[in-house]
Amino acid sequence: MDHAVAFINQLIEEVPELAEAHRRHIADFDLLLPHVFMAEIARFVVTSTTNFANSASVTKILTRLEQGLQSGDASVAELIGVSFVESFSNERTALERLLPQLGDALRREVKSIFGV
Repeated sequence: MDHAVAFINQLIEEVPELAEAHRRHIADFDLLLPHVFMAEIARFVVTSTTNFANSASVTKILTRLEQGLQSGDASVAELIGVSFVESFSNERTALERLLPQLGDALRREVKSIFGV
């Protein structure tokens, strides 16, 4: 199994609030497209930070993303950087709210992309 797919599947297991979005994604595409779904996870996080909902889920997601970046797997790091972090290009307010919750690896990724 592809490392990026395995990473997403584990994230869905750890954060059941993502299961419905995953179900819709599979219904739409007939398979998991990791980069497309990771952007969906970013939208979930943005929405949660905007209305202050699902804070425990956001914490779990950010923790898992941090672990993914620390794993050393290039496909997972690319998935997180390109399809999660870059999704915040038009969501600077949400990104600023998230910064205090980011681990070192995720913060470095944000800094490398946005200079924040």
